[in-house]
Amino acid sequence: MQHPARTRLRFSLLCWEGTPYREGDQVQGVGVDCVRFVCAVLDEMYGFRRELPRNLPADRALHDPEGAKAAMRQLLRLYPSTEIAPDQAVEPGDILVMAPSGGGPGHAMIAGPDPNELWHVEPSAGVCYTGHGLMDMTLHAIYRPHGKESWQ
Repeated sequence: MQHPARTRLRFSLLCWEGTPYREGDQVQGVGVDCVRFVCAVLDEMYGFRRELPRNLPADRALHDPEGAKAAMRQLLRLYPSTEIAPDQAVEPGDILVMAPSGGGPGHAMIAGPDPNELWHVEPSAGVCYTGHGLMDMTLHAIYRPHGKESWQ
């Protein structure tokens, strides 16, 4: 990712930092859940605001295997992406889907512009970042959004 795109990604993430967790919402500074946070940052990077479908499952659905699959299908329909192998390096703007121990998808995150930086929404902290090794979950999948080269 080019330097200006990294700067924009950093700015976008910082603007959301501290926004409280609120299921089914997507309002900067007011409330957002993990799926809608990822969507909002991607919209900002692509340069347009997408109207999210009413049937986009809230992140609570990620704790149910069928709901999680439906949410991920919707997310990938909105933001076409390629699944990358877990041994490939994570790039800024990649979508990471984490899973609780022994389970299916459970949490959507976005890779920040710096190495080992993951941004997500926690119920107790709101939008925040952490390192790859600090999560109490395992990696379920990594998706690389198409057209990231157009991010400037």
